[in-house]
Amino acid sequence: MMSFLPGRIRSLALALLLPLAAFADNPHNAVVIQADFGGAVMPGVVFSVSKDIPIFLIQPLIELYDIDGAARSLVYNAQTWPAGTVFVSVVDPGVGTRRKSVVLKTRNGLYFVSPDNGTLGLVAQELGIEGVREIDESVNRRPGTEWSHTFHGRDVYSYTAARLAAGVIDFEHVGPQLEPKVVLLEYPKPVVEHGTATGMIDQSRGRLGNTTCLIDRHTFAQLGVKEGDLVVVTIRKGAQDGLGGDRALCPHLWRCAGRQKSALHQQQRLCLDGGQPGQLRRHLPYRLRPGVVPVGAEEVGTKS
Repeated sequence: MMSFLPGRIRSLALALLLPLAAFADNPHNAVVIQADFGGAVMPGVVFSVSKDIPIFLIQPLIELYDIDGAARSLVYNAQTWPAGTVFVSVVDPGVGTRRKSVVLKTRNGLYFVSPDNGTLGLVAQELGIEGVREIDESVNRRPGTEWSHTFHGRDVYSYTAARLAAGVIDFEHVGPQLEPKVVLLEYPKPVVEHGTATGMIDQSRGRLGNTTCLIDRHTFAQLGVKEGDLVVVTIRKGAQDGLGGDRALCPHLWRCAGRQKSALHQQQRLCLDGGQPGQLRRHLPYRLRPGVVPVGAEEVGTKS
């Protein structure tokens, strides 16, 4: 069919088709990088192993030393990537200590290269563990960096991830196999009592004022709330046990949208902290209960 096209048009068609064919034949998996520091050294290491590896950076940066934030970012971003994708997470306040450097393979075929310091806990719980291997640095370490003990993100993790993504090594050649478990961070467990779910606010950040609490979807389901139902949300501060409070800071109404996230108005964010937007204090108790709109109350919907 191509032979019937005029010469100039045929050349243009070939020029358009060749890049697509080259992309389709690329056997390399993607490398996705997150860290609590900037710069291009880790993508540079990946690129030096193979110029054909697609490289992606998770933005914005994780807050410095925030292992909990790294764990949540990792499990959130991993949900859309195909099998074979290799994630690198470098939030490593214990670099140079005895914490293990590992690669976790999940049951859906994703790989996660990270210190075993709690970063991998949520991924392991959500996606399941196919296997865990400790990185053998005698093989999987960037040549000429044996002297360095404090930049594993550059010299070990990025290098190992690139070799996995490019097919230079397979999972079995990462290093010795470990027990199928990783370090888990401890979180206060949510409680359902008297028709109310209570849990701790875990995170509030960003320009939209999204607030995330530790009332997971399984706990939330015990309330029997359906999508579209109205839920009364009360945020309290002051109780020593973290499940009560001496005063309600910002009670408001939330139209259930199938997830435990609420977009607070700027005014509500200010009253929670008494400061500027974006400075919402973490770990405040958070309560959800089914309810009706009180007389004179204003309904606040989600923005998600």
